[in-house]
Amino acid sequence: MAEDESLDLDVDESGGSNKKMVIIFAVLIFVAVVGTGAGMYFFLQPKGAASTDGAGGADAAPVVVQKKEAIYHQMKPAFIVNFKADGKQHFLQVSLSVMARERDAIDAVRTHTPLLRNNLVLLFSTQNFTNLQTPEGKDVLRQLALEEVQGLVEQEIGRPGIEQVLFTNFVMQ
Repeated sequence: MAEDESLDLDVDESGGSNKKMVIIFAVLIFVAVVGTGAGMYFFLQPKGAASTDGAGGADAAPVVVQKKEAIYHQMKPAFIVNFKADGKQHFLQVSLSVMARERDAIDAVRTHTPLLRNNLVLLFSTQNFTNLQTPEGKDVLRQLALEEVQGLVEQEIGRPGIEQVLFTNFVMQ
């Protein structure tokens, strides 16, 4: 037993350098992990979120402005126009709604509904029936209708006011 208690504490010099290499390697791994974590923290944050100096100015956090609630107005009845294509009579039925965020824009649409319906019927009836059969053609028509509505509302209230024209029904025959 006495022999077991006395341990041989002599270490070869080659074993000591291995321990030093392991410690140095562990420290390098630790620095790399911490550096990667810090880099991800700073570079993956939203713009302006990393600045906590409180100085304000250009580095201040952006002010979040909430949009007003959307207001929809459905234009009834549906628009119906006819086309002559390839010697055949074709029809287009379009139901649409307009979207705004301010009540005065919707009020302007309601006030001028007869003029707006006239302008939209003329717009729809001048379209090429074949083009309207493609998604791109429908989107172009929606954009043209938006411009028509925005132009009328801008004359009334001084700004476009209407954000979108939405086709709620689109039937071609």
